[in-house]
Amino acid sequence: MKKKTKTKKDFLNELRLLKRRISELEKLETDYKRSAKILLESEQRFHNIADFTYDWMYFIGADGKFIYVSPSCERITGYSPDKFR
Repeated sequence: MKKKTKTKKDFLNELRLLKRRISELEKLETDYKRSAKILLESEQRFHNIADFTYDWMYFIGADGKFIYVSPSCERITGYSPDKFR
């Protein structure tokens, strides 16, 4: 079997495709970073609200373990949030 030698046109087409793919990946990276920032800000807002509520808030995962326990648990139970995790 003979190898087909690539022409200059073939290389330029490959280069164009690679540049397009790099551009797509850079856009995905930008979108990911923006989404991660939005998620972090949302999580911070949640903690600001939940950490200062008077009521005891907690979330339990599917495995039955505490995911989040608000600081109010100490006022109600006498135990810090760390004791529930």
